[in-house]
Amino acid sequence: MPALRISSIVHGRCFTGTRVSYLVDPHGAGIARAGPETLILKRWRKRKREGYTFAGGRLGPNTWRGVDLVFASDAGAACALDVNGIEARLGPMRDRLRSHHYGLPAAATLHALFAILGPHRLRKLVERHRDPSRAERYGTPDLFLFAVDQESGDYHSAHFVEVKKPREHVSKDQREEMAFMVSLGLNARVLRLIER
Repeated sequence: MPALRISSIVHGRCFTGTRVSYLVDPHGAGIARAGPETLILKRWRKRKREGYTFAGGRLGPNTWRGVDLVFASDAGAACALDVNGIEARLGPMRDRLRSHHYGLPAAATLHALFAILGPHRLRKLVERHRDPSRAERYGTPDLFLFAVDQESGDYHSAHFVEVKKPREHVSKDQREEMAFMVSLGLNARVLRLIER
Protein backbone atom coordinates (compact mmCIF):
# COMPACT_ATOMS: atom_id res chain seq x y z
CA MET A 1 0.00 0.00 0.00
CA PRO A 2 1.49 3.40 -0.96
CA ALA A 3 2.73 5.58 1.90
CA LEU A 4 0.99 8.84 2.70
CA ARG A 5 4.35 10.62 3.03
CA ILE A 6 3.15 12.77 5.91
CA SER A 7 4.23 12.57 9.52
CA SER A 8 2.10 10.68 12.04
CA ILE A 9 4.15 12.11 14.94
CA VAL A 10 2.18 14.47 17.17
CA HIS A 11 3.14 16.78 20.04
CA GLY A 12 1.36 18.70 22.78
CA ARG A 13 -1.64 16.51 23.58
CA CYS A 14 -4.37 18.65 25.15
CA PHE A 15 -7.91 17.85 26.25
CA THR A 16 -10.95 20.12 25.96
CA GLY A 17 -13.60 18.13 27.74
CA THR A 18 -13.30 14.68 26.18
CA ARG A 19 -11.83 15.93 22.91
CA VAL A 20 -8.11 15.64 22.31
CA SER A 21 -6.07 17.98 20.14
CA TYR A 22 -2.43 18.19 19.13
CA LEU A 23 -0.11 20.79 17.67
CA VAL A 24 -0.52 20.74 13.88
CA ASP A 25 3.18 21.17 13.18
CA PRO A 26 4.85 17.73 13.04
CA HIS A 27 7.84 19.08 15.01
CA GLY A 28 5.70 20.60 17.77
CA ALA A 29 6.29 24.20 16.71
CA GLY A 30 3.71 26.96 16.75
CA ILE A 31 0.37 27.15 18.52
CA ALA A 32 -2.06 25.85 15.86
CA ARG A 33 -3.95 22.85 17.21
CA ALA A 34 -6.40 20.37 15.74
CA GLY A 35 -8.14 17.09 16.49
CA PRO A 36 -6.55 13.92 15.07
CA GLU A 37 -8.50 13.72 11.80
CA THR A 38 -8.29 17.44 11.04
CA LEU A 39 -4.57 17.43 11.85
CA ILE A 40 -3.88 14.67 9.30
CA LEU A 41 -6.07 16.42 6.72
CA LYS A 42 -4.14 19.67 7.22
CA ARG A 43 -0.78 17.91 6.90
CA TRP A 44 -1.93 16.15 3.73
CA ARG A 45 -3.09 19.42 2.17
CA LYS A 46 0.33 20.97 2.89
CA ARG A 47 2.19 18.22 1.02
CA LYS A 48 4.43 19.41 -1.79
CA ARG A 49 5.06 17.65 -5.08
CA GLU A 50 5.76 19.44 -8.31
CA GLY A 51 2.74 19.49 -10.58
CA TYR A 52 0.26 18.36 -7.91
CA THR A 53 -1.95 19.80 -5.23
CA PHE A 54 -3.25 17.73 -2.33
CA ALA A 55 -6.85 17.78 -1.18
CA GLY A 56 -9.39 15.73 0.69
CA GLY A 57 -12.23 15.73 3.12
CA ARG A 58 -13.80 13.98 6.04
CA LEU A 59 -16.16 11.07 5.52
CA GLY A 60 -18.97 10.51 7.98
CA PRO A 61 -20.15 7.10 9.16
CA ASN A 62 -23.22 7.46 6.93
CA THR A 63 -21.44 8.73 3.81
CA TRP A 64 -22.58 5.87 1.55
CA ARG A 65 -26.16 6.05 2.86
CA GLY A 66 -26.12 9.78 2.13
CA VAL A 67 -24.85 9.16 -1.39
CA ASP A 68 -27.68 6.66 -1.85
CA LEU A 69 -30.26 9.19 -0.64
CA VAL A 70 -29.06 12.04 -2.87
CA PHE A 71 -28.16 10.16 -6.03
CA ALA A 72 -30.97 7.58 -5.96
CA SER A 73 -28.68 4.57 -6.31
CA ASP A 74 -27.65 5.58 -9.83
CA ALA A 75 -23.87 5.28 -9.53
CA GLY A 76 -23.31 5.78 -13.25
CA ALA A 77 -25.23 9.08 -13.28
CA ALA A 78 -23.49 10.27 -10.09
CA CYS A 79 -20.06 9.56 -11.59
CA ALA A 80 -20.97 11.44 -14.78
CA LEU A 81 -21.80 14.70 -12.96
CA ASP A 82 -19.39 17.62 -12.78
CA VAL A 83 -18.92 19.60 -9.55
CA ASN A 84 -21.79 21.98 -10.38
CA GLY A 85 -24.09 19.07 -11.15
CA ILE A 86 -23.24 17.44 -7.83
CA GLU A 87 -23.87 20.71 -5.98
CA ALA A 88 -27.21 21.08 -7.77
CA ARG A 89 -28.23 17.63 -6.53
CA LEU A 90 -26.98 18.30 -2.99
CA GLY A 91 -28.65 21.69 -2.51
CA PRO A 92 -32.29 20.61 -2.31
CA MET A 93 -31.38 17.52 -0.26
CA ARG A 94 -29.45 19.21 2.57
CA ASP A 95 -32.39 19.33 5.00
CA ARG A 96 -33.27 15.72 4.28
CA LEU A 97 -29.65 14.65 4.77
CA ARG A 98 -29.55 16.48 8.12
CA SER A 99 -32.81 14.88 9.25
CA HIS A 100 -31.23 11.44 8.69
CA HIS A 101 -27.87 12.53 10.23
CA TYR A 102 -26.17 11.83 6.91
CA GLY A 103 -23.22 14.12 6.37
CA LEU A 104 -21.58 14.39 2.95
CA PRO A 105 -18.35 16.13 1.94
CA ALA A 106 -18.34 19.21 -0.29
CA ALA A 107 -19.28 18.81 -3.95
CA ALA A 108 -15.65 19.10 -5.13
CA THR A 109 -14.61 16.28 -2.79
CA LEU A 110 -17.56 14.15 -3.89
CA HIS A 111 -16.55 14.72 -7.52
CA ALA A 112 -13.07 13.39 -6.76
CA LEU A 113 -14.53 10.50 -4.75
CA PHE A 114 -16.84 9.46 -7.59
CA ALA A 115 -14.03 9.78 -10.16
CA ILE A 116 -11.67 7.62 -8.08
CA LEU A 117 -14.32 4.99 -7.35
CA GLY A 118 -16.06 4.82 -10.70
CA PRO A 119 -19.61 3.45 -11.00
CA HIS A 120 -18.82 -0.19 -10.15
CA ARG A 121 -17.05 0.45 -6.84
CA LEU A 122 -19.43 3.25 -5.86
CA ARG A 123 -22.36 0.90 -6.44
CA LYS A 124 -20.71 -1.84 -4.35
CA LEU A 125 -20.12 0.51 -1.40
CA VAL A 126 -23.65 1.92 -1.51
CA GLU A 127 -25.19 -1.56 -1.77
CA ARG A 128 -23.12 -2.72 1.20
CA HIS A 129 -24.44 0.09 3.39
CA ARG A 130 -28.00 -0.15 2.07
CA ASP A 131 -28.21 -3.76 3.26
CA PRO A 132 -30.73 -3.83 6.18
CA SER A 133 -28.47 -6.26 8.09
CA ARG A 134 -25.90 -3.43 8.30
CA ALA A 135 -28.33 -0.78 9.60
CA GLU A 136 -26.38 -0.24 12.82
CA ARG A 137 -22.93 -0.97 11.36
CA TYR A 138 -20.60 1.69 10.12
CA GLY A 139 -16.80 1.56 9.76
CA THR A 140 -16.31 4.13 6.97
CA PRO A 141 -12.75 5.54 7.26
CA ASP A 142 -12.44 9.08 8.62
CA LEU A 143 -10.73 10.68 5.62
CA PHE A 144 -10.63 10.59 1.84
CA LEU A 145 -7.29 12.02 0.65
CA PHE A 146 -6.24 12.56 -2.94
CA ALA A 147 -3.89 14.48 -5.23
CA VAL A 148 -4.82 16.56 -8.26
CA ASP A 149 -2.64 16.81 -11.35
CA GLN A 150 -2.45 20.58 -11.91
CA GLU A 151 -2.08 20.25 -15.67
CA SER A 152 -4.77 17.68 -16.48
CA GLY A 153 -7.05 18.04 -13.43
CA ASP A 154 -6.97 14.24 -13.00
CA TYR A 155 -7.16 12.72 -9.53
CA HIS A 156 -4.33 10.51 -8.21
CA SER A 157 -2.98 8.95 -5.03
CA ALA A 158 -6.33 8.33 -3.35
CA HIS A 159 -6.32 7.02 0.22
CA PHE A 160 -9.11 6.17 2.64
CA VAL A 161 -7.68 6.70 6.12
CA GLU A 162 -8.93 5.77 9.58
CA VAL A 163 -7.03 7.97 12.06
CA LYS A 164 -6.38 6.51 15.49
CA LYS A 165 -4.79 7.89 18.64
CA PRO A 166 -1.90 5.80 20.05
CA ARG A 167 -3.91 3.22 21.99
CA GLU A 168 -7.30 3.71 20.39
CA HIS A 169 -9.13 0.53 19.38
CA VAL A 170 -9.88 -0.30 15.72
CA SER A 171 -13.41 -1.69 15.72
CA LYS A 172 -14.50 -4.87 13.97
CA ASP A 173 -16.71 -2.80 11.64
CA GLN A 174 -13.77 -0.56 10.74
CA ARG A 175 -11.48 -3.53 10.02
CA GLU A 176 -14.17 -5.18 7.87
CA GLU A 177 -14.93 -1.98 5.98
CA MET A 178 -11.27 -1.36 5.16
CA ALA A 179 -10.85 -4.98 4.08
CA PHE A 180 -13.88 -4.61 1.81
CA MET A 181 -12.43 -1.44 0.29
CA VAL A 182 -9.07 -3.13 -0.26
CA SER A 183 -10.91 -6.02 -1.97
CA LEU A 184 -12.24 -3.40 -4.41
CA GLY A 185 -8.68 -2.29 -5.19
CA LEU A 186 -8.75 0.84 -3.01
CA ASN A 187 -6.05 2.09 -0.65
CA ALA A 188 -7.67 1.88 2.80
CA ARG A 189 -5.61 1.95 5.96
CA VAL A 190 -5.27 2.87 9.61
CA LEU A 191 -2.91 5.73 10.43
CA ARG A 192 -1.97 5.56 14.10
CA LEU A 193 -0.65 8.74 15.68
CA ILE A 194 2.65 8.57 17.56
CA GLU A 195 2.82 10.90 20.55
CA ARG A 196 6.10 12.63 21.45
